[in-house]
Amino acid sequence: MPRSKKENIKAHILVIDDEMGMRSGVIRVLGPKGHVIDTAENGAQGIEQASKRFYDIVLIDYRMPDMDGFQVMDQIKSFSPESIQIVMTAYASYEMAVSATKKGAFDYLAKPFTPDELNIVIDKALEWRRLRIESKKLLAERERNLLELNTEKSRTRAIIQCMGEGILVINNQEEIVLWNPMVLQLLGVKDISIGTRLPSIVKGEDLRRFVKEVQRIKKKEGLLSQEIRISDRVLLGTATLLEDQDRNILGTVVILRDITQQKRIEELKTQFVTMVSHELRAPISAMHGYIDVVLNQSAGDDPQLYHQMMERAKIRAETLLDLIKDLLAISAIEAGGKCRQIERIDLKSILSEVLDWMKVEIDAKGLQVDLEMKPDLPPIMADKKEMNQVFGNLIVNAVKYNKENGKIRIKGSMDKHMLKIIVEDTGIGMNQEELARCFDEFYRARNKKTRKISGTGLGLSIVYKIVSANAGRIEVTSKKDQGTRFEVFFPVMGDK
Repeated sequence: MPRSKKENIKAHILVIDDEMGMRSGVIRVLGPKGHVIDTAENGAQGIEQASKRFYDIVLIDYRMPDMDGFQVMDQIKSFSPESIQIVMTAYASYEMAVSATKKGAFDYLAKPFTPDELNIVIDKALEWRRLRIESKKLLAERERNLLELNTEKSRTRAIIQCMGEGILVINNQEEIVLWNPMVLQLLGVKDISIGTRLPSIVKGEDLRRFVKEVQRIKKKEGLLSQEIRISDRVLLGTATLLEDQDRNILGTVVILRDITQQKRIEELKTQFVTMVSHELRAPISAMHGYIDVVLNQSAGDDPQLYHQMMERAKIRAETLLDLIKDLLAISAIEAGGKCRQIERIDLKSILSEVLDWMKVEIDAKGLQVDLEMKPDLPPIMADKKEMNQVFGNLIVNAVKYNKENGKIRIKGSMDKHMLKIIVEDTGIGMNQEELARCFDEFYRARNKKTRKISGTGLGLSIVYKIVSANAGRIEVTSKKDQGTRFEVFFPVMGDK
């Protein structure tokens, strides 16, 4: 008997990724569902494992040291064409999605992804596989004359159910007459019934206006496209009119595709251009002015004055170097090409090193620092330079945004199976808007208290990406003028 949609489908899954944190993270998310999960730390090992047994789903990292994910896909497909292949990449773009699809990937996951996003893709892949198996079974039964063919309507519905885009058919009274499961996800609704009116389930007016515009124009050939915003998603809607044999218009067929990620990339590009114009132009112009005065000796004969100008130019240059360093760090993380040296890390030693490095700034501001680490805390498996970046950025912020003679409290303890590090300050804090955007790239709070504090707006974004890449998480709470508290969680190294 075919399995129902509500039945949990167990699968054999292979995870091919050179990051141990990513492999263990997938196991923690999918293992409790009963899936059998094997892992491989590089492409060659993954190909060898896939050649020895069949896997229902293969999760493949796009960037690995020995070969890229597309090469791995091609080799596995040559001997296991029925395996469903899903690409994982930190280099998400529209072109990447097209290339992965052309190579035969069922879907792709943009790193860092949440457990919910992973579960949705896996469930969708298993449902698609289930439908494909059932379709083959029906075909075999037909050839053996055991079953009749389904009607044209049911066959069409089966095809629509498998599509990765949302399909919505709406009659002239704005009533929904046909849809597929992807529509539920894109519109953020749990269920739809035949005859449900479109305005009753769709938040916002974009989709409704689009459908009305298609019907108003009555363009009987070709397609109309438009971007549609629904809650926090950006969808690309493509629509055409539905006609009967007598060319009478019965309604509208709308295809919805989620382009939220592509739009975010476009927004980041715009933010980058804006950041360049503001953050680079000012220090470069200042440096140019100082150097010009020194070269032309136009400020008189006082050597001390020229020395002060060169000191200011040096400070401006250091600001530019910090920005370039942060940009390179972001680029390396997102491209997935950074070489990471994973080893046993004692976070207490990392925190102590950062505090020693920041001692001059801490003393200059008269800050009291309390470092409290529970005894016998286990190590984590991570890259030491990355951990220095994470806690360096957090402690630097706790110093820069703190009040004179304020306090910094750093505490380490266990929280179930995770190692938790708290970095808390008594500084200027953040309001709700600033708190919601603090991990965005290039975002810096703009107010009287932060105006004279230098920064690139990339530090916390780098922290978030590194923590996520190590299967951890970071949480932040803050109140205006009362300080900020960051809580960082990392999985600890298990017993060998």
